[in-house]
Amino acid sequence: MARTKTQIRYGTGTPELRITKWRQSACWPFSDGHLNLPVYKGSVIGEAFARQDYRAGRGSLGIPFRAGVYEVEARGYSYPPGPGHRRVLALARGPLDS
Repeated sequence: MARTKTQIRYGTGTPELRITKWRQSACWPFSDGHLNLPVYKGSVIGEAFARQDYRAGRGSLGIPFRAGVYEVEARGYSYPPGPGHRRVLALARGPLDS
């Protein structure tokens, strides 16, 4: 959970689940990264983070700027165990409708 650098600088906004690390395979269709994009609550990734369990489904990536249908798998976890260190790992394939 984090705010953007601009939000931190001006003391605005509320912390949101954001992408802090991004690795893409050679076959990922988009050349730009997704760092610091917020993850929508209710998406597969957002639900796995909130519930700290495994989620899978077809739908949006759960981030702005990437329309389409994807196969998404996500696993929420904490390391070391505890509410202060929650994370989520996600795998996505798609877009399936292109």
